[in-house]
Amino acid sequence: MNFEFFNAERELLGAASLRGLDGDTTYAIDRSLLQRAGHKLIIKTRIPITDIHGYWTPELLRPHLSTDWCIRFNCAINRDFPYLTFFRLDQRNRFTFGLTDLEDDAAVAAQMNQQNAEYEIEFTVTLSPETAPFVLFADAGDDAWPAVLARYRELVRPQGPPAYPAAAWQPVYCTWYAIHAAFDLAWLDAAESAAAELGFGTFIVDDGWCIDVCKRVTPETLGTWYDRIGDWQVSERKLPNFRQHVQKAQQRGLKYLLWVSPFMVGTDSQRYRENPGVYLNDAAEGYRVFDPANTKIAGESMNALLSLAETYGLDGLKVDFIDAVPPSLEAPHGRAVLVYLRGLVAGLRRQKPDAMIEIRQRYTTPGMLDLATQFRALDAPLDLVENFSRIAHIRMILGDRVPVHADPAYWHPDEAEVNVSRHLMAACAGVPMLSMDLPKLSDVHRRIVKAWLDFYREHLDTFRQGHWELRFNGDHVAALAVTGNRERIVWIADSAALNCGLESYSGALHLLNLSGQPLPLPAGQVYDWFGQTQAGVAIPCGGRALQDKTKE
Repeated sequence: MNFEFFNAERELLGAASLRGLDGDTTYAIDRSLLQRAGHKLIIKTRIPITDIHGYWTPELLRPHLSTDWCIRFNCAINRDFPYLTFFRLDQRNRFTFGLTDLEDDAAVAAQMNQQNAEYEIEFTVTLSPETAPFVLFADAGDDAWPAVLARYRELVRPQGPPAYPAAAWQPVYCTWYAIHAAFDLAWLDAAESAAAELGFGTFIVDDGWCIDVCKRVTPETLGTWYDRIGDWQVSERKLPNFRQHVQKAQQRGLKYLLWVSPFMVGTDSQRYRENPGVYLNDAAEGYRVFDPANTKIAGESMNALLSLAETYGLDGLKVDFIDAVPPSLEAPHGRAVLVYLRGLVAGLRRQKPDAMIEIRQRYTTPGMLDLATQFRALDAPLDLVENFSRIAHIRMILGDRVPVHADPAYWHPDEAEVNVSRHLMAACAGVPMLSMDLPKLSDVHRRIVKAWLDFYREHLDTFRQGHWELRFNGDHVAALAVTGNRERIVWIADSAALNCGLESYSGALHLLNLSGQPLPLPAGQVYDWFGQTQAGVAIPCGGRALQDKTKE
């Protein structure tokens, strides 16, 4: 396979032939090549469109089963990463390409040449004096394509993930879906008490704590929703004596986090009035995005967030919308975002060495493993299938021993018990998170929540230390499994994947039925939605089973 290297003027800088692609091959982009490229490096190759039936890039939340005419996305440290894989119908890899430079703004493209039945592949990387030598990764072997991604991740980060605080693995309650910004102190107190009673370890107050009004997201409110953010001051009118409130929650055993969006500035905020003309977008939903390279406003923003955490004794922050700063080849901002994030995280950890930092899926990449303590699935309210799929995708990207958090489970108050159980089962594929109005939960729903939180805590060591694997069927996750020292836990989302849990394993085997029909069970103990044993030879929908295969 031949690669060519160009500068911004499309002048050829050289070529390389990567051989031995029955496995993976790497090519070093050294300082000499970077210097000759100047401010932009373009890497090109071609592949035949033979035995290719789908592709995946980090911006996709599901694999795409098609050979599209044009595949294109931009990335930087705060949005996705430069990686592209093509696969066959049997989910085996056909061609995979990636760059280990995750910090610079880059673009990835695959343009179909129909006449030649080829994809013309192009990676473009913005370069700066800070750009270090990096590696071009290519693989044309026939392993399962998620396994190829694991090899790429090990190349990017051979030392593996850092150690994360124990609190990052504890179940989380988040206010967002339950109440939006319509809460007051009495509501928060009641929710915290109920969360502590159910055994949650972290309480996140999402957007709404820095505005005086109580409101829900509606078509009428959305146009100016964020117009007061950016000063990062707790609303004294809505949340008086907030420091004492936080301390009370902490005394209940809860870690306390507030939502923030560092790069967004509301058009009705003091910071916006004091800093005109430094924004990257037109006003939308009441906010604009500041240029993180502007040291004045970046410093003000960071100092405000650090002061917020210190003033109220917070245990950390939910750091949202990092991807609001757009990756761009013409005006790259990725490195400025990285400088900001490193400064913010270092400041929080000076206050509390085990400070908790949540980020969301769009910027959950191997390059962020040191800058956050928990990595949350993208919004999927009312959608347990999508929540499960997004959790599995993050696990595929980040690997083992990383606190991957579910999007908050949320359902209609009159939802059937089987689906409530499915919501919690899906959430337990990550660190479970919930956003229901807890004091208003029905007794039946509360029992289901408690049963699954008990299951999660009982198997926490496996979730933390085990090895995760996922299997696709078409464009969806058919099965997800984690294997620990003494047990294997398998989520069966597609009934055709039942045997995924039964293959060559001799320990305690837990089968969780996330599929749409009961699953046959030759032997073992069956459990219902409430974690109670029941008679039968099938795993009910939303139920689970245990087979102790050590006794066979």
